[in-house]
Amino acid sequence: MDFPTTERQASFLQLADRLAEAFAERAGEQDRSGEFPYANFADIRAAGLPALVVPVEFGGWGGDLLDAIMVAEHLARGDGSTALSFVMHMQTIGSAVEAGGWPQAPLAELCRAAVERGALVNSLATEPALGSPSRG
Repeated sequence: MDFPTTERQASFLQLADRLAEAFAERAGEQDRSGEFPYANFADIRAAGLPALVVPVEFGGWGGDLLDAIMVAEHLARGDGSTALSFVMHMQTIGSAVEAGGWPQAPLAELCRAAVERGALVNSLATEPALGSPSRG
């Protein structure tokens, strides 16, 4: 998908393209061996990308849905499975932020973990009887 981007989006895409180049170099061997792409996720963390959709108020980059989609597309050019896994993180964080219902302290902790430690989250759940901020 190629269309005009803002300077900010262009910077996100340049970062994603650099990461995708590194992913592509490893993709063949990872596909042959079946090994999890640990190095790809180390690169994502080192680049600070887990902060992409975290709101600025929590120290993130404040990216929106379009930013997330464009970054995912560019990451997928290097390794689709890594991009898909990263989409799960962005969707989980984005949903937690947008859906509301989360107490401020746990939401802030979740967001800070992504920003400060590069935490990647693909699901937020708890025991059915205990409830959760995302499902009640």
